[in-house]
Amino acid sequence: MKATLLFSFLLFSLLSPAQKISYDTSRSDNGTIYWTGIHYRYTDGGGYDRWTFYYENGTKRLEEITDTSFRVHKLVNAWLQDGTQTLKNGNGIYVYSGTDSTIYRVKDSLYNGYAVSYYHFYEFRTPWKLWATGNYVNGLREGEWTFRDSSGHNDMLITFVNGKAYGQATFFYLFTGVKAESGFLDDCNRTGTWKNYDSLGNLSGEFNYVDGQKSGPCTLYYPDGKIKAKGQYVQVSRKFVQICEDPNNPGTFTKCSYRYAAPAKNGTWFFYDNSGNLTGTKKYHHETSESVSVQYYYNNKGKRTRVRTIGYDSDYCGKIW
Repeated sequence: MKATLLFSFLLFSLLSPAQKISYDTSRSDNGTIYWTGIHYRYTDGGGYDRWTFYYENGTKRLEEITDTSFRVHKLVNAWLQDGTQTLKNGNGIYVYSGTDSTIYRVKDSLYNGYAVSYYHFYEFRTPWKLWATGNYVNGLREGEWTFRDSSGHNDMLITFVNGKAYGQATFFYLFTGVKAESGFLDDCNRTGTWKNYDSLGNLSGEFNYVDGQKSGPCTLYYPDGKIKAKGQYVQVSRKFVQICEDPNNPGTFTKCSYRYAAPAKNGTWFFYDNSGNLTGTKKYHHETSESVSVQYYYNNKGKRTRVRTIGYDSDYCGKIW
């Protein structure tokens, strides 16, 4: 029996990659331990981390495992501040309290099921208010999620597939709950036909989007639903110039310019009165007043590798992550 055990141990040692263990600790501003970490690393590049987080009074808050190869967080055990254990061996409820306060249902160490999230909309001294509700499947948002503003009205309804904003979406005017826009999102980019509404909920326009920007036919409406104008948008190249820091020489600033696509009115536009009579036409050639935000991506050598342009009113992605 001992020989069998010894043989099994030796075989496991030979088949397992070499392992290096290190330890890490972080403290809160008041000097108490905030988290401790044990890092397991293999010579083949894999590994994982075991983390333990603490409340300021020194009691445990959370134990989790992070797979450093695949960036997967698995929750193991969690406690409320009074010591009540709400998550045991990867199953139960996890109450997160940070920039938001979310109640997660956890199954097999991953978020699974209905989640309710609360948020300090202005500063930490203001009360928590209901912010988002929806479902998780294996740690990722799935299906329709509802996001609210500080007044409690709907702010956004967004459909998720495997954690990405993909599907029907509706945005609302702040503090009123009146529908402002509706259409289809493809990984947070508007695509296809989007409908715009005025502050009273009347249809005001229909626009076609490609890769998050207006492109193709559009129609504007009077409050009673009659056509006000019809025309086309195209995406044109624009130059963006700013003062930026040289990534190869920190502290050195210079002019840098980039190209990006911006939506522009193009071709002949037709305008109508409320009775449907044509009142005039106007020809446009790549005329744009749309403002955009541009995101730049650099590799570890400081070379720009990618530019992503986001429409002026597409900051909702930043709100939901």
